[in-house]
Amino acid sequence: MLKTKQYTGAQLIELRKRLRLNQQQFWAEVGVTQSGGSRYESGRKMPKPVTKLIELVHECQLDISTTKACKALAKAAKGIA
Repeated sequence: MLKTKQYTGAQLIELRKRLRLNQQQFWAEVGVTQSGGSRYESGRKMPKPVTKLIELVHECQLDISTTKACKALAKAAKGIA
């Protein structure tokens, strides 16, 4: 089983700024609202599916917008957030 990376709020902000994305852009790519993302950046614990999506989309540069299955995964993660 692959270990899911854990992010602190400061790490999320640093990653987002390094990618030159605003909160809406960064979080929308993983199916999370801007307000939900703001809470995670403020220190609220993220559900594992959202954490994994951050890792895959923003760290590994995986485009999840191209397949139905990945869109469903992003939608499911949004429902958990």
